[in-house]
Amino acid sequence: MTRPRALAPPARQCPTERISGSPPRPPATALQTNRPSDYLFSTTLANRLEATTEVDNVVEQRALEHAGFVREGVLRGRGFVRGEWRDGVMYARLRDDPAPQVGIE
Repeated sequence: MTRPRALAPPARQCPTERISGSPPRPPATALQTNRPSDYLFSTTLANRLEATTEVDNVVEQRALEHAGFVREGVLRGRGFVRGEWRDGVMYARLRDDPAPQVGIE
């Protein structure tokens, strides 16, 4: 009698790898990040969304700006990361803010 083998799902190598025959899916882009905020504004009474990131994370800051968030300032000594106090950057988007311009650099 043979013993049944435990079937483990194959490890994914990268975020664009095909899963069960589906086409590859690129990682999220700045153009896609405004969808959650639009959804929240259309389905809740929320008037303000906030996001913070580290000062050195320029890529995330750019993505937030592309999604319609406005940089409000630097939060000094915001978090203790890797053994030191780090500054952060605060972004916000209000319900009345204009929609982000898609595809404009």
